[in-house]
Amino acid sequence: SNGLLRVFYLEDQSFKLITAMKALDTPIAFLEFSPDGRNLVVIGTDAQVFFFKTDLNQLNSYQPLCLIKMADKVNDICWKADSSALLFGLNDGQVVEVQRPDPLTLNTSETYMMELSQKSWTIKMMEWQMPKNQP
Repeated sequence: SNGLLRVFYLEDQSFKLITAMKALDTPIAFLEFSPDGRNLVVIGTDAQVFFFKTDLNQLNSYQPLCLIKMADKVNDICWKADSSALLFGLNDGQVVEVQRPDPLTLNTSETYMMELSQKSWTIKMMEWQMPKNQP
């Protein structure tokens, strides 16, 4: 409820805390690792998205990359199979594809807030899907 991300490891039928970090200022709504396991995205209830780089050989290695703000509440997320981009389903009907940030081109010396390359599409309801007006 406070944006704190805790990573646990299951060992001998008990959980061991690996790391804990403050990812966001709001509660975490979603989090998802990329298919290649090298990236983690954490999404808050306020539509902020934080990207982390991970290391498969070090379970406690989470390098913050950047923070972006989506236009509306995020309802669902899905990584592309090659881990190059992430699809966001937004509350307003938009589907937004955001390119995975490249750590070599990011300048986070002043802020993690960035603008990333993205494409968007609006999904509209068919007439028969729309709610009926009731008297």
